[in-house]
Amino acid sequence: MASSDSTYLPRQLLATEMFAGVSLGIKYLPKETTSLIEQKLGTCLMAMVNHDSSLPKVEVMWFSAIASIVQDSHPLQISWLLEAALQPLPTVSVAGGPSSTSHPLCKRLRCARRIISNCVWGTWPMQVEFMQSVCRVANHSSSQVRNCAVMCIIAGVDQIWNFAWDESSSSVHPIRDDSFFDLITRIHEILPTLELNSPVFKSTKDFIIYMFKYSGGLPFRPLLLPMIRLFFQLISLTEKDDSGCPLYEYIVAVCNSTVFSPAIVDSIITLCIEQSLSEKWHVRHAVSPVLEVLCFRHLTCISSSRRLDVATSLSMLLKDPLVEVRKSASAALPSIFRICNHEERSHFSSLYLTWSKDSEGFVKRKSASESLALRHAGVLGLSSLIQFEPFSVLEWMPALLERLAVHTSDPEPIKTSALLFFSQFWTTHRDSWNLYTAMFNPALLDTLTELFRGHRSYYL
Repeated sequence: MASSDSTYLPRQLLATEMFAGVSLGIKYLPKETTSLIEQKLGTCLMAMVNHDSSLPKVEVMWFSAIASIVQDSHPLQISWLLEAALQPLPTVSVAGGPSSTSHPLCKRLRCARRIISNCVWGTWPMQVEFMQSVCRVANHSSSQVRNCAVMCIIAGVDQIWNFAWDESSSSVHPIRDDSFFDLITRIHEILPTLELNSPVFKSTKDFIIYMFKYSGGLPFRPLLLPMIRLFFQLISLTEKDDSGCPLYEYIVAVCNSTVFSPAIVDSIITLCIEQSLSEKWHVRHAVSPVLEVLCFRHLTCISSSRRLDVATSLSMLLKDPLVEVRKSASAALPSIFRICNHEERSHFSSLYLTWSKDSEGFVKRKSASESLALRHAGVLGLSSLIQFEPFSVLEWMPALLERLAVHTSDPEPIKTSALLFFSQFWTTHRDSWNLYTAMFNPALLDTLTELFRGHRSYYL
């Protein structure tokens, strides 16, 4: 066993094979001898972890052996291994330059990550205490230690917060521990102070993304709102992840794949409405798809007053100074109107008609850009009202179509939005257009025919 301290590869390979063989075969030995052997195996493991060796091949051999032991053994049979490898980390200073203990600390974190990631049997209080200590070193002065701590936390998130966890089986649950809330709070405070291109910011961003991505579902509820708020803060600093995926897609995925209680849905709606007032346009842009998916996924547990709150918030985003935010809100509104009743839709129809008619009288009290934005908001709102029924024409729609036809000659971006709407309308209605022509007067029908001329088919 003493040869495990050596960095000579053949001896290390022999040591790892002996270590794995004895660890897997110890269950066949007499009970009176197992305690002494387990003690020596634990000492051997910690000697390897604490040895200041920089050969990656040696580390890979040892960690592969440990992974095979964990996969093939019941946790009660390898309690000595868990107690040795998952003891809480010592308190270390996070200030100043990298210390001489950084490399052994990284090895210990990587070893623990191998064990945790290969655990299919859940968690236990000692592992929770270890994860708490990992959170404390997540802002270590050494970037290598920070990266190892983040990857270890990610492995813990993936294994500890799983659907198989029985909340009544233990009074110690990692989600309820204050250390995870404290970690999110510290990230909230640190994130705005980091340079966007710095390695620390990249590591922090990756940690937030992985923690959010791999934790979803019902066991994640206690941390859901703080994590969504943290995610919106991250969106305000950077719009996409390293692969080019918009960050709000992660929130949308969780809202789409998880059934929340009415109280949780109400809290998320409140949070999104607050974020819709953000000074950062990326955040305002992200609110619309989140509200769309959340409300349509949980339509049965949203009250009429909350539907109106959501529709009003998205309608206010239609008047945003940035066209991108307006279009995002316009794309989300049809799903919201689909779960509204006729009276609620009539209310917003009147509102959008008023906005779309904003002309000379409003220009006297507003700048030209504000007046243009308000008319654009009205056009986008009317388009959303019609698109909530994409394959039919209701009795109140011809009046809105007539109003939208007027705006096809307006300045940009109103003209483009109106023409795009008619293009989409013709795509979804051309197969059954002959069924609805009787609903239009001859003048309006001629106007619509002219607008559809660029999108003709043999149905027209």
